[in-house]
Amino acid sequence: DRDGARAHYQRASAGPDRDLRKQARAALSHALPAEEVRAVHLIAEARRARARGAAAEAAQAYRAALRLWPRSQEAALRVAEDDLARGRRESAREAIEDLARARDPDPPWVRPWSLLLRAEMFDLEGDREAALAEYRKALADPHGQDEIKERAAQGLLGPPAPAVPIGPDVLL
Repeated sequence: DRDGARAHYQRASAGPDRDLRKQARAALSHALPAEEVRAVHLIAEARRARARGAAAEAAQAYRAALRLWPRSQEAALRVAEDDLARGRRESAREAIEDLARARDPDPPWVRPWSLLLRAEMFDLEGDREAALAEYRKALADPHGQDEIKERAAQGLLGPPAPAVPIGPDVLL
């Protein structure tokens, strides 16, 4: 709804916050690509699914958003989280490492989440010392994310249990 958004951008472009004024002026002069707009809607859908505990539905929406908007750090994080939970460490590794090194992630909580996932990945690989260091980093600045605090604190107590039950026919 470009016309509906225009009034909000105009108010923001006249507001007191310099950075917001700059962003609002840029938004007024350049419309977001249709793919990015659709991806933002998918991310909102994924957040709602995640909040109600529908992990598979959330992961599917995040994957669709990432295909439409490959620069979305939130979508990349959640896809990597899903890959890690499904035992696909190698496909998760690059995204987790890139996000952990990001200087100004968007949204800002992406960085501590990536540190948490990195810790869990280290634990799954048997590198407890590296995992503990990452859990501590994530816990030190969770950006108001209670789930990061809880999972990092739990990780400090002991490595997470594998998502898939390990039986005699499953090789580690």
